[in-house]
Amino acid sequence: MLKNPAHYGVPYHEIQADPRLTARCRELIEGSIKELAKAKMLRFNFETSNMNTTDTGIVASHFYIKYASLELYNEMVHAAMSEADCFDVLSRSSEFENVQARDEENPEMLKLLANACPVKVKTNFVEGEGIVVDQYSKVRPALISRSVNNAHFCMFNS
Repeated sequence: MLKNPAHYGVPYHEIQADPRLTARCRELIEGSIKELAKAKMLRFNFETSNMNTTDTGIVASHFYIKYASLELYNEMVHAAMSEADCFDVLSRSSEFENVQARDEENPEMLKLLANACPVKVKTNFVEGEGIVVDQYSKVRPALISRSVNNAHFCMFNS
């Protein structure tokens, strides 16, 4: 950031006022700490500047779970959830936002959802858009597809 401040959007007057950009760095660090504390990934005491990790933060960093997903989990997870509700919350995770079903997979997906999926899910079939499960769920078709691929692999290699 010191070598090329313009690349990071630091205005010229800020560079003149603080050539080492310590205030800017402190602002970025405090903003990150607040975001992580909001997602319950760490605890931070602003009076003493003491920071402690949480078990959630350790697990999230180990498995590369984004803080946006943890915020969602903190908001939606509760003690009386069904298995379908758990899949729904999991499927809304930001890690799965780029997973899409291909059109040629739709007939097989519908058959699998009807016959082989143990969890009852609501499906909406829109021609040209693939299977939309609970309107946000993109992971369920991917999980089913992966299970089918694993079954085919086992069947052909045994």
